[in-house]
Amino acid sequence: MKKTSVHTHFEEYKELLKTIPIPEVSLRTSIFNNYRKSLILVSASYFEKNLNKKLLTLISKRSKSSEILQRFLENQALNRKYHTLFDWDKLNANRFFKLFGNEFASFMTRKIRNDEKLEKGIKSFMEIGQLRNSMLHDDYGSFQIEKNPEEVFTSFLEAQYFLHSLPILFKEFLKHSGRSSLS
Repeated sequence: MKKTSVHTHFEEYKELLKTIPIPEVSLRTSIFNNYRKSLILVSASYFEKNLNKKLLTLISKRSKSSEILQRFLENQALNRKYHTLFDWDKLNANRFFKLFGNEFASFMTRKIRNDEKLEKGIKSFMEIGQLRNSMLHDDYGSFQIEKNPEEVFTSFLEAQYFLHSLPILFKEFLKHSGRSSLS
């Protein structure tokens, strides 16, 4: 997978820590606490932008490049509505899958059951979104995250698998269901 803004942010954290002397415990702790929060935000932002882009690509291919339909869906279904696509209190993406119809949701349930990496990716994706929402709505300054920056970055990498799998799964569903569109 190619390097992302999240990779860059994590690398900056590691480089910054190298410049802070070990005896500077309070400064190192402050950097640690701020970077684990910012890694959640950078990861969540990356996923929002890229999932929306993947959905628009899917729509574009299925709507035979009808720009008017693409713009409508982009403006009414995606822009500033990303967080309504998921039930962030649950660590699954069932609400999202059901938006494409019950058959697709059932297809995804079978896929997840047979692919531990996909299941873990979805859980990590949902956890990042859930942490992002909690941080921003429950007093960012005092919000505590139990994961360290390395664990947050690992969750990002796991969640990336889900994001990168979606176009393949959509295509497989459409091919095996004999449909040209989701419904």
